Amino acid sequence: MDLANLAQYINIFSGCVVNIINYENINIPSTISIPIFTTRYKVLNFCDFGMIPGSREPLEFKILRLDSDTNSTFPSCAPFETSFEIPLRKNEGQQRGWKCLTRFYILPPVEGKIGVIPPDLYEEKFATDWDVMTLYYRKGYHILVQKSGMDLATWGEEMAILFNENSGLDMLLLVNSKREIYLYFVFAPWILMSLIMTNLIRGDNVQSTIAPLRAVPVISHKVYKHLSSHVNWDHRRIREETNLWWRYPWQVISNSSRFSCATEKMAYLGWISELEEAKELLERYRPGPEYSIGKEFIGLIPTGWEIQNVVDPRIPVRIRALHHSGIVRKWFWYSEMAEKLRNRKPYEAVGPEPLIMGGNIAQIFVIFFQGSLFNALIFLAEKGYTTCRKITWKDLRQRYILVCVTFKKND
Repeated sequence: MDLANLAQYINIFSGCVVNIINYENINIPSTISIPIFTTRYKVLNFCDFGMIPGSREPLEFKILRLDSDTNSTFPSCAPFETSFEIPLRKNEGQQRGWKCLTRFYILPPVEGKIGVIPPDLYEEKFATDWDVMTLYYRKGYHILVQKSGMDLATWGEEMAILFNENSGLDMLLLVNSKREIYLYFVFAPWILMSLIMTNLIRGDNVQSTIAPLRAVPVISHKVYKHLSSHVNWDHRRIREETNLWWRYPWQVISNSSRFSCATEKMAYLGWISELEEAKELLERYRPGPEYSIGKEFIGLIPTGWEIQNVVDPRIPVRIRALHHSGIVRKWFWYSEMAEKLRNRKPYEAVGPEPLIMGGNIAQIFVIFFQGSLFNALIFLAEKGYTTCRKITWKDLRQRYILVCVTFKKND
């Protein structure tokens, strides 16, 4: 099978090493100028495929990697497994000096009517937003595919599960360094000193510079399950008595006898005015835990003036000129500064503050260089003094006589 645009797709990633996966029955054109290596896979259906209660729909086939020493005989089906990991080829030893590795997944046609539609149409179908929860952006990578014996919708779902279970972005693009680890120990102290010095001039202390306080997000499904395991709730009671969009303060209060949170970590999403009302009610009727309102706005509603039925044509022109002048941004800046100045505490209530270093930050590095130069001069003076002490008076007199004899010979 020939893919007309294969060389064009691969040459986009010039500077990378390309791994063409499942290249069986695919002709690789000679116009590819970048280094490539190939990997073949075999697909086997499961013998006893079944759904696990409470889990997502698994894949209906198993993927095996084919190497030169692999047995060419395979069973008709494979035992069912819950793991969907793809056996990628380990090629760390070949990547020395490479900047990136791009993998192309190519599924060739097998039999029947598969292969009638050009492969780029399958690529377009897979890359579209057929699932609002799973988005694959074509600008990030390219997948050249052919269906493998099922209808297009089912095949798309299988591929989506495959990439979700194997962290698709990490599979498709691997960034590799030159493994020059010793450079970390050489440059790390200087980089750390530069970060600390440049932040101390603003009044920050070392602790806030190196390890600032921040909210730790849920970074994996395992961490999420660990946190959610400490929370107990009754879905039916919440659905019957409350409305999650409008009455979440009363939801917590009316269901307090059926609701418990061991880790005391809850978050509500809503309008800022209603969140302030919820915070006030919780502090009044459920004191104890610390309640706070986040400052990260996840939604914006455009507001403004709409000009209609204007008789004088100069008014819209002047309003547009006023908009382009940047006065609106200045208004917002004054509003934010007013809020900051209003919330600023007096100096007496602030307490001790970190040292504020005045002057140019470059002066610190100048002083550091002068100190290093002074230490070098002291070292040279001490070295010369030690050398002079090792020379005895007899050696010095012999060298003086030798110098005088040399001058006389020259005369």
